[in-house]
Parts: sequence; structure tokens; C-alpha cells
Amino acid sequence: MAAPAQSKSPIFHPGELIPRDGIYTIIHNVHPCVHTSILPAGLCFPSCPRCGDEVSYEFTLVIILQDEPQAKSDVPATWH
Repeated sequence: MAAPAQSKSPIFHPGELIPRDGIYTIIHNVHPCVHTSILPAGLCFPSCPRCGDEVSYEFTLVIILQDEPQAKSDVPATWH
């Protein structure tokens, strides 16, 4: 029998430092709720108001957060 697949991303817990800007999957252990959130590097992973520290975070996707919004352009953006 094959071993269960392991997550490729490390798992983080409340109070640990967020290592990089990104989208994190949030898994609550007490109540059945899984969702994602954009979290900025340098802060600590928060606890859940409902289940406290019984929550974990899995890195999902890199994003780049900017300190200041860029100036608006007169040229409309287009999608290709």
C-alpha cells in the first residue's frame, strides 16, 4: 500500500512569522472551514476567533504586495 501524499508546502501555525507575501490556505481544526487569504510577510499568522490556535496555514501561491498603489494610467488595461 502506498504512503499518503504529503503536502509540498510547509504548514504554519498561529504566532509563527509569515515568511513571504502570498495566498495561504487556512485549515480550521475545530470547525469545518477551509478557505484562502492573502497574508503579508513579516506579520505573525493569526489565531482564529472561533477555534483559537487550532488552525493551520499552508502556503498556496506567491503574490507581490506593493507598499503604495501605482499611479492610474489613462490607457485602459486589456486582457489577452
